[in-house]
Amino acid sequence: MGHIRQRTLKKGGTRYQAEVRLKGHPTLTAMFDRRTDAKAWIHKTVEGHVEGQACNSAIMSRVSVEGQACNSAMSRVRPAILQFQSKRG
Repeated sequence: MGHIRQRTLKKGGTRYQAEVRLKGHPTLTAMFDRRTDAKAWIHKTVEGHVEGQACNSAIMSRVSVEGQACNSAMSRVRPAILQFQSKRG
């Protein structure tokens, strides 16, 4: 469901990229300075999907509709997502 990649920056720092892939949903990714933050984000994101709360902060920021009701946001974005997925194959 989710995994973490350690990324080394050109300046020598380390960042952690968290990725969550769920069937029927777009891949969600986020970058963190600490591995524990990445783990917490994965847990929160997966738990939200399992409980049926597809309206967590990661999805809301992805569709960039802050302050809107989740249902109206998803109904406006869904056609664009379906069109993008049909073009991918």
